[in-house]
Amino acid sequence: RRQAVGYHHVRGVGGRTLRFTGGAHRLNPRAMQLHRDFGIGADWPFDYALLEPWYEQVESIIGVAGPARTGQRPRSKPCPLPAHGLSFASQKLAQGAGQLGWGWESNTLAALSRPYDGRPDCNYCQQCNRGCPRGDKGSVDVTFLRKALATGHCTIKSAVQVTQLLAGKADRVDGLVYRDALGEHTLQVPVIVLCAGSVETPRL
Repeated sequence: RRQAVGYHHVRGVGGRTLRFTGGAHRLNPRAMQLHRDFGIGADWPFDYALLEPWYEQVESIIGVAGPARTGQRPRSKPCPLPAHGLSFASQKLAQGAGQLGWGWESNTLAALSRPYDGRPDCNYCQQCNRGCPRGDKGSVDVTFLRKALATGHCTIKSAVQVTQLLAGKADRVDGLVYRDALGEHTLQVPVIVLCAGSVETPRL
């Protein structure tokens, strides 16, 4: 008997990037001006050009592999790594697209097509959604956190649950409450960066 696959809540050092498939797409610039160009939604308060250098910086840290062509998402520099080769099925799709006169380009992926930054290249074991066992996928644990720990100025607290954000002066968040195996704790800090994903961020 088949059972539907339900929602899987991922918890671990690296968060939901432990289970993502490695898609590393830049936003299409036209999507930033939906109201101006299409009369729907709202326009971003800044344009793609302001965002582009930050895309480049993050892609360099993660090790994004992608095509040389820019498509509709302009790049100031090529992807750090070349695009992955096409599988047999993808070759057939590309062949069919060509026969129809359709253009196509490889996806940009946060999975290494070559060894990079002390990490091995992808061996195509298809375990991206189960947590990459080799460290070639650009999940937070092997990219940003690894580099932060190397500075000696980073402490990771795992197996904790943030339960509350605390408002301070001028209604700015300056602390949080979290629980671990020993109980509840309050942490006062000058800066909080909240990046807890699409479920935990609105919950807090």
